[in-house]
Amino acid sequence: MAKSYTKRGKKANLLENATPDAQVGPLLDPLSLYLTNLVSKWDEDWKPQQDEHYENYQDREGLVRDSDTRGVGMMRTKKAKKLYLRQTRNKIRTGRAKIKDSHASYGRYPYDIKSSHPTVEPHRLVVRKIVDWQFDEMRFWDTLSDGINNLATYGTGVMVGLTQVERTKKMLLGVELGPKGPVAVEKTVKFNLPVVQNHPIVEFIPDPDSTGDRDGIGAFWRNKYQPEEVMGWDRKTHYDAQKIQDVLTIQSLGDEEIEGMDMLKQLRANRLYYEDSRIVCYNFSAMVPEQMYNKWKGIESEDAGKSIRLQKRVSIVGILAGGVVVKCAKNPNAHDHRGFWRCVWEKVENEFHGVGIARNNEGPQRLLNGAVRLLVESKSLTAMPAKIVQKGAFLDGEDFILTPDKTLYAKNNLTPDQVVAAIRQLKFEDVSQGLNEVINIAQIASDDDTAQSKYSSGNDGAHLNPTATGVSMIMGAAALPLKEVLQYIDVMWIEPIVEALIDWNLENLKPEVVDAVFGPEDAARWAEIQAAGVKTFMTWNATGATAYAQKEMLLQRINQLIQMLAAYPQLGAWFKPSRMAEIIWKALNTSEEGVVMTQEEFDAQMQEALAQQKAAEDAETERIMMEQQVTAGIEASKLQTRERMQDKKLAHSGTSQSKSLESKNLQVAADLKVKQQTAAAKARGDKLAKKGQE
Repeated sequence: MAKSYTKRGKKANLLENATPDAQVGPLLDPLSLYLTNLVSKWDEDWKPQQDEHYENYQDREGLVRDSDTRGVGMMRTKKAKKLYLRQTRNKIRTGRAKIKDSHASYGRYPYDIKSSHPTVEPHRLVVRKIVDWQFDEMRFWDTLSDGINNLATYGTGVMVGLTQVERTKKMLLGVELGPKGPVAVEKTVKFNLPVVQNHPIVEFIPDPDSTGDRDGIGAFWRNKYQPEEVMGWDRKTHYDAQKIQDVLTIQSLGDEEIEGMDMLKQLRANRLYYEDSRIVCYNFSAMVPEQMYNKWKGIESEDAGKSIRLQKRVSIVGILAGGVVVKCAKNPNAHDHRGFWRCVWEKVENEFHGVGIARNNEGPQRLLNGAVRLLVESKSLTAMPAKIVQKGAFLDGEDFILTPDKTLYAKNNLTPDQVVAAIRQLKFEDVSQGLNEVINIAQIASDDDTAQSKYSSGNDGAHLNPTATGVSMIMGAAALPLKEVLQYIDVMWIEPIVEALIDWNLENLKPEVVDAVFGPEDAARWAEIQAAGVKTFMTWNATGATAYAQKEMLLQRINQLIQMLAAYPQLGAWFKPSRMAEIIWKALNTSEEGVVMTQEEFDAQMQEALAQQKAAEDAETERIMMEQQVTAGIEASKLQTRERMQDKKLAHSGTSQSKSLESKNLQVAADLKVKQQTAAAKARGDKLAKKGQE
């Protein structure tokens, strides 16, 4: 599937001081020649895969290409040939967003560290703190995000490292009293920070015979630097100053084909590249004949004179700049780590590159584009049909392009019927219904091929099974392919990168750096771990896929249990609320500790709550009794007042005694009447209640 892309302009490394004889030195270097030939052959072998990456990029960005479907035969589109429905882009966005959300929802980097060693186990959290701090310093979340984007788009992603970057950290030693008051006493600590970076897969060239990151001869990853940057390398370890000067004085041998990120920029923005002054450099990790490495280092080799196939091989890392090895050293990484980690979205057996969403959606995307373009042109023909015109019936100069208020001037010798007959519109059948069916087929095929359905993206919630169990089953099925991707990220990226960081820290991280960052206590713990050298007793595992799957299953079971307890509340007495809350909290994959109470804390809180409730009830009872007493006192006072007023009235009329007696008799009669009425009302209530029971 070889495809060609338009080459625009030059891409030569042109330097004013370039001289032809400057090429002589580098050409005498066997290692430079060997690696230059190797990367050239590999780059050529990967051309079909590279072209596929370019097409994946075009599909993601909605960029029309010549091979894109426009329709067939007489129905080939003309006006709508550049119409592009960005279905692939939406699928990629959904897939990568779900993967990113799955990692980010944990609230921490998705891995755990454990140890069975008595020295390490009490201090394992220090190891975690150090690795998390290094992840923060290198902005690993951004690196992981870029890597996931590569996975979803191209099917393959690569991270490179560990690169050492110099950093400084100020350490507070104490406070002294100065002339103007307290002054902080600080110490600046210089240290190297291990860094992991995402590298664009379009700039990565592995051994075509490799199937992963630990087999084959090795790999190259392309970078470009300005000459000023290359000049500064001569002060660094493992760099050859003379060979750097050779690079800076090399005359370009001619134009180069535009590729990699430059190609993507050109495809997207149609940028022109010419007279590129940057120097093409290849970081490499490779197995090479030891004799070549020794000669580059100026060391005599025991294999001198032997065939390359018979020579002992050694793993090296370095930089090939402008065809010259300017940096070279033996691979410092443990466990056969080559300096890069490869991951895939969907694995292909015995192949380095995987398959991403763009490749899986290529067929449905082309079918969708073709059907929609034909639909648009079909509707255009229906709304604005073609016409047959007898030009001789009209005056010269008419363009016959019909627009609102358009006036056509016919010749004077024609009758109205002849003028009407001179322009005839062609009527076409509306075939949009059939094309709509094709569009629907393309959308269904896209959902199936990419495993990114409308359900999983949240775009078709109206058609979900309305029951909780149905929703859980559908969403669980939709999440299965994403779980596989999470597992690949765990195994191929997270775990080996954490391992590499722990290896590097045990070898290089000084306790004084830990002291400057975390304080003396953690520094002392790290010194113990480093002195013990017990890395082999540590276990670390990524928690992305495992926790995701466990969470899904556990939450489903908890949901079923809650539904059962709602139906049978008496069963709730057999479950510990605090333990249930702890299980639910862990199922959500949160890293916060101390949020869920222990059973003792829960019981104490319940007792305190009951005590507070009882105190509140007692206070309320006391308040009611006080109100009743106050009310009774007020009523008694009112009664006494009324009696005194009555007595005064009677005394004033001269008949106080008789009136008093009469008042008492009236009071007794009134009380008797009230009692009779109350008894009658009770009797009626009892009768109604008895009737209701019957």
